[in-house]
Amino acid sequence: MIKKLGTKCYFWFLILLCVVLRVVLLDKVPLGLNQDEAYGAYEAFSMLEFGVDSWGYRNPCYFVSWGSGMNVMYANLLKLFFLVFGYYDWVIRFPQALGSILGCYAFYLFLKKGYGEKVGVLGLFLITIMPWNIMEARWGLESAMLPSCLMGAVWFFLKAFDKVKFLYLSLFLFGISLYVYAISWGFLGLFLPVIVGYFWWSNKKEWKNILCGGAILVLMSVPLIWFLAVNVWGWQEYKGEWFSIPKLVYWRGNEWGYDDIKIKLDALYYIFILQSDMVIREVIPEFGLFYRYWWIAFLMGGYVLIRDVVDNGFEKARASVIILCWLVVGWIYALGLYASGTRVNFLFMPMTATMVLGAGLFLKNKWLGGGVVAIYLAVFFLFVKVYFGQYDKVIGSYFSVGLKDALEYAEKEHQKNLLNVVVVDGIASYPKVLWYQKIKQSDFMGSVIWKQFPNAYLEPKWFLYYEFVDEFSNLKIRNNAIYIVEKKHAPFFYMFDKKEFGRFVVAVPKEMRS
Repeated sequence: MIKKLGTKCYFWFLILLCVVLRVVLLDKVPLGLNQDEAYGAYEAFSMLEFGVDSWGYRNPCYFVSWGSGMNVMYANLLKLFFLVFGYYDWVIRFPQALGSILGCYAFYLFLKKGYGEKVGVLGLFLITIMPWNIMEARWGLESAMLPSCLMGAVWFFLKAFDKVKFLYLSLFLFGISLYVYAISWGFLGLFLPVIVGYFWWSNKKEWKNILCGGAILVLMSVPLIWFLAVNVWGWQEYKGEWFSIPKLVYWRGNEWGYDDIKIKLDALYYIFILQSDMVIREVIPEFGLFYRYWWIAFLMGGYVLIRDVVDNGFEKARASVIILCWLVVGWIYALGLYASGTRVNFLFMPMTATMVLGAGLFLKNKWLGGGVVAIYLAVFFLFVKVYFGQYDKVIGSYFSVGLKDALEYAEKEHQKNLLNVVVVDGIASYPKVLWYQKIKQSDFMGSVIWKQFPNAYLEPKWFLYYEFVDEFSNLKIRNNAIYIVEKKHAPFFYMFDKKEFGRFVVAVPKEMRS
């Protein structure tokens, strides 16, 4: 009874810690907005206010956005949160934080059902403090919700072996995953036949439920199949009153395959072994995705998985079979990707689960187990100190710290003299202008002039009275425009009045102000 009470106390403490790490200071850490979360927020805003996305489509199955597309599920969730809370920056990140918390809970439930309460609580501890999970939870990148969505689907799939009704919930969440991140299309195309085949092998009498659940998944996939037909096979796009199937400006469907295999292996080596060579928004090099020396627990966990299947057979070792299938299929698929930290996030949950099983071996010895937990706590505290303390000093360029206030000030100055606003910022600033200034969709698309068209990542030269410049040149400063530049360029604007906002300076011509 006392042991059970102690386990429950650990559980609720970890749930509280999980929530605090993902919600507190959500609009401050990281400070500012990334271009991807800004564009997703603008898509949601545009659909709510004007009934169409940024390119004029009603409820598209995939956004055109940058030109080569953007996933729609996160923006559709944002619409609900915007309706409840309003258009605030913290709201952009709240669905991600909530999804991460639910994903951590599903992770705990999966391990608890497969391996017992003690392993479940250990799993909740490790997933709660994992750098990749904390960092993904705290900014609104639409594709970062995939690990949590897959975890929920896999949890319901495991429960379906006992109660088949959960198979429908599982396949529904797998269907949702298709709209969360396009990377899941190929992965689930490989993974689902394997685990559904395993389910049928264990429950042949449930073939009708398997067929019905599969039919629901196929029905959910129809818009995306249609989307592929438009963009790969040349079908006409569809712009309807209720939904749309858009034609992208640029199709990136050739980015998967087993050519350039050495380059792709090197990328995976840097991501998972060295845990470096990724952008700072994905990983802090000193800590990596899983902390240093994670592979020790991972290899031990791999032994536990295989031992479980050997000792208990495929019929009983269901959780281990699912994790092994997830890992094997995931790695086969990942080998065909030009990988980044985000592009391989479908592997993060099964890899973390395997680490939990490996770490669990240490807990069989009281002192050894206590030492392992103490080490994890120590590196976790160091991570928290860096992430919630020094991180903003290096993340500022990616999240354009100060741009919101700079744009508001520049807008006021524009209203006085109707001068154009020149934004000098190479970190894809135009979605942030769309979001912060709440530009009307028709004004944006009715005035935009693109620098290069077609292109996978379109950048505007103009829209409305905003001009966008990637690189600063002091030889091209005009005395009839308002400038938003990085502070390091401020000395060149000696004929301007200047005001600082974060990493930016707004420069207004003096004679215009007088």
